[in-house]
Amino acid sequence: MKRFLSFLILLSLFVYAGAYAHDDDDDDHDDDEPRRFSEQLSLSSQQIQEINRSYINEVKPIFMKKCMVCHNTKPDYPWYESIPGLGFIMRHHNEEGVEHIDFTNDFPFKGRKPLGELLEEFEEEVLLEDEMPPWYYLLTHWDARLTASEKKTIQKWFDQTNATLRIR
Repeated sequence: MKRFLSFLILLSLFVYAGAYAHDDDDDDHDDDEPRRFSEQLSLSSQQIQEINRSYINEVKPIFMKKCMVCHNTKPDYPWYESIPGLGFIMRHHNEEGVEHIDFTNDFPFKGRKPLGELLEEFEEEVLLEDEMPPWYYLLTHWDARLTASEKKTIQKWFDQTNATLRIR
């Protein structure tokens, strides 16, 4: 009985958190299909390839472990995704996560904001304010929080990428 009650409480937390998963107070974004940022960049293909190469080698392995369940169009869901209700919530969170930033096809990422804004928002929410992953995800995925070393690696890549983006 205690396990069932615990399960119901956890399920209700997921449902409640689903309603408030991402702050959508940005009314200034386009509701159009997310754009490939390469179309917005005034970078050479060599610069884009260099940023992507460093992303793949240094940052993507971290994102694969910590972010890809929610920010990937081809997520590798855990076994409990097949549980009615939980699967719906997980798929909804995945759709919402991909809408914000999609790591599926590496750099440049897809999203609903220009790349500079997207990287700035990511840096603020993930590296500085520790808002990602959300608290309710951490309830069942304790190792999803970024370590200090992982944050340092991502910050270094962000700084290098931002420096390149400013060189136009």
